[in-house]
Amino acid sequence: YHSLGCVEAPEGVTTLATTGTQIGDVIMAAAMDRAIGLQFHPESVRSPSGPIILHRCVEQLLTERTLP
Repeated sequence: YHSLGCVEAPEGVTTLATTGTQIGDVIMAAAMDRAIGLQFHPESVRSPSGPIILHRCVEQLLTERTLP
């Protein structure tokens, strides 16, 4: 459940993941330069893919390449 959501990313922010809602696709993950933001808690035991997501975020941030 999310009471607030963003359907359009600001300039310079890359949308990485969305989820469908009544107001359209809401951004659930985004990146800008060397930062990644998630709109949920991947570390939660109720996020079965959380460890994979966290691992991929850390790998991405440790590389020298820029985010998409």
